[in-house]
Amino acid sequence: EQMMCANRWTGLVAAMVVAALVPRWATAQSLQMVFRDKPPYSFVDKGVAQGFLLERTKRVMNRAGIEARFDEMPPKRIFLEIEKNEQAICSFGWYKLPAREKFALFSISMHQDRPHTVLAGPSSQPAVRRHATLKALMADPTLTLAGADGVSYGADIDALIAAFPGKVE
Repeated sequence: EQMMCANRWTGLVAAMVVAALVPRWATAQSLQMVFRDKPPYSFVDKGVAQGFLLERTKRVMNRAGIEARFDEMPPKRIFLEIEKNEQAICSFGWYKLPAREKFALFSISMHQDRPHTVLAGPSSQPAVRRHATLKALMADPTLTLAGADGVSYGADIDALIAAFPGKVE
């Protein structure tokens, strides 16, 4: 037999049964939805959380009847809080990677980015253009690679970054 419960676990019996079966945080009244500062996806401007992916996430939460509060947080802290598994916390806009699947559950995709782009200053363009592929570019020890700490560019590019023989900033 199964128990049927209100959408938001408001029945007292349902709440007691759920509390006995799942972690204490799973019965929280609202979900903390944390995001990183990544304009135009998600950011805070003059105290207001905004961005196209943040707004899409709000619509999904509203449609599902899930109360969520949105807070900005640095990426490494986001992963730490999710891995600790001590509260009802989620984040959006991340690549699904095997290392992350060890401590996090993932939804279906909500968004797909356009392909990555190589950015190079005018003085670096000749050195960058001499390479026909990203793999060849990422094997050039004379170049300097700049990337955001604590984030992923997808499994394939992450592997190229890990093996990059040049200077990494």
